[in-house]
Amino acid sequence: MTKLLQNKSIIKFLGIALSILLIVALVPQINIAYGSKDDVLADTGTEESVEDTDDLEGAEGAENAEGEEEGVLSEENVLDGATLDGEEPPAGEEAGIMATALPEENPDAGAETPADTTSTALANNESHTIEGDVTNTSSPLTFSGNGAYTLTVNGTLHSDIRVTSGATLSIVGAGTIQGSGISSVIAIVGSNSKVILGTENGVGPTVTGGKGSESPGNFNNGAGTVGGGVFVNDGASFIMHSGAITKNEAGAGGGVFVWNGCHFEMTGGEISSNKAKDPDKTDDSDGPLRAHEGGGIFTDAKDTKITGGSIINNETETTTDWGGGGIYINNNGTLMIPSALITNNSAAGLGGGVAGCPHAKIIIGEKETTSAGQLESSAAVFKNTASGTSYPLNTVLRFNVPASVVSSGKNVPSGDFFLTGMGEGEIDKLLNGENPGNVVDGKLTYGWSTKYTLENKDYVSKSFKVDLAQDYYCTLASYVSADNTLVRGDGETLAWRGFEVGMPPVNGCSVSDTGLWSREIGIPVGQSYESHDATLCLTNTATADNVNIARSVIITGNKSGTHGGGIACNGAIKFGKFDTEEKTTVNPYTVSLTKKIVNSLGDLLDIGSDDVFRFELTDKETNETYEGYTENGDLKFILPGFSTEGPKEKTFSLKEILTNEQKDAGFVSSIPDGIDVHVSLNVKKEVVLESG
Repeated sequence: MTKLLQNKSIIKFLGIALSILLIVALVPQINIAYGSKDDVLADTGTEESVEDTDDLEGAEGAENAEGEEEGVLSEENVLDGATLDGEEPPAGEEAGIMATALPEENPDAGAETPADTTSTALANNESHTIEGDVTNTSSPLTFSGNGAYTLTVNGTLHSDIRVTSGATLSIVGAGTIQGSGISSVIAIVGSNSKVILGTENGVGPTVTGGKGSESPGNFNNGAGTVGGGVFVNDGASFIMHSGAITKNEAGAGGGVFVWNGCHFEMTGGEISSNKAKDPDKTDDSDGPLRAHEGGGIFTDAKDTKITGGSIINNETETTTDWGGGGIYINNNGTLMIPSALITNNSAAGLGGGVAGCPHAKIIIGEKETTSAGQLESSAAVFKNTASGTSYPLNTVLRFNVPASVVSSGKNVPSGDFFLTGMGEGEIDKLLNGENPGNVVDGKLTYGWSTKYTLENKDYVSKSFKVDLAQDYYCTLASYVSADNTLVRGDGETLAWRGFEVGMPPVNGCSVSDTGLWSREIGIPVGQSYESHDATLCLTNTATADNVNIARSVIITGNKSGTHGGGIACNGAIKFGKFDTEEKTTVNPYTVSLTKKIVNSLGDLLDIGSDDVFRFELTDKETNETYEGYTENGDLKFILPGFSTEGPKEKTFSLKEILTNEQKDAGFVSSIPDGIDVHVSLNVKKEVVLESG
């Protein structure tokens, strides 16, 4: 062997032979690692050619692609002269891309399958089934005439949809309809035109990406856009069984806009994260926001029904109108919701849960359950918030004179002016809002030829407290039924705390503060309350829902730039059961007293918020005893009302109950044996002319 290796001719021959064998063995592996000319993608300028290459390029590839549109193959994405594991590519080889560096025996391993994207012109007036990702190049997809069609969306459809001239379209599947971003995703127009979204108790598609349609000419003078997700007009119908309408926006009705003479019904599904906003407004542009009502839903339909589903996290950015982050009911509209949970909504104005403007009539009806124990009726409105910092700039919402609900042929002053007052600076705010022409000679007016003029007074703005209007605020007519389904704190006897204010009906005159009345109120647990021709503010004392049954409609997380974070109304709302036959509601009345503290010299001492004193008031006729506690010296007892009209007389015994700590501190009651309290009042019966 040694002699053989010393033969130089043989050594040279063996070296050449081994080199040739080594090169032959390495060529296939070099092709795998670096790619060959045939491996380079032909169309490097299309998105399809490089979809899902990010994971294989690694961090270095991501840095090389900086400044390029994500997912697009550029010259920087091609390994031109780059090294792999520190080695130079073989001379004469053309560089490929790393997406091709896969074992030949399993070329698909480690790579994601690109989405099946198709661009095609979908035929109108035909049923379709959408699988994968489909872009309709002839958007909008249109259904017209008297036919019935089905659109099944299991993938993603990029297209707007139009249903007109009496056509019926059922949209089913669990996919997504992505709007074009230049109009409503779905527009339903014309008498007998109908869209049914989803299936009852099933899944349905998601409708998203809409920006709204041109508003009807008689809506806000045709200004702005409406119905970001769904637009319903000219006698059409929209029924939502399931699915989602989400992340759409428009000037009004960010999710859904239903105009007068149309029909809307919701039995399930979700309307969420939609917004009513001004698409053109910038921070430094002049004039009021063109954002209007209804972040989730705007309806002017007379028979709107919502019996199931969720309205969550919608918003209206309006500073002009009444609000309605989740839902807004216009002046022709009526909304019926049998059972609802309305909580954790917020308003920059008042009524974080529910708010009604100068023409609104709101009924929170009785609880009702089926024989199987299912909750069919009632609304739980609690734990909503209102900051009282932003009131609508529309002058007809600040001062209005709607028809009285109890006095035929008369009108009653209504609007925010009671609580805001018309002091210095208020007129200047309104001059920057909507209908500034209603300000004449520095005063608000209402009606043709300035029939009514509002004097610039404080009204009750000095005594009103925002914390009494967290959940509910309505400025014309309210009915709130007794409801024992909510959890309250230990010893809490009141279901609601609130504030009420009003004025007598007027006829064509200057409206001053003559006849103005106001009072803080409390509604005891188990009692109903009715308010006519008055503004009613309420905050629920409840901390949780205690029905142990899921309420069919959930309204939560919605926001308003003015009033009504959950729901705002200019028409009528009916929650729960409300009998159409004559109903008599006996409102409670309040006995108010003031506690004062004096020293041994007779000097009056201040009473702080921490100085709380307990009293008992006993009805000398029935021996019923009521307990009350002072708040900054004020003492209020909420007492049962009278079921008959006329003058009434009651006598009570009032006694102060000092604690041991108060006695040890030197406090001595001036009425240790109690004193008699005589109450005289006149009870009046009011009959509502319209039930709303």
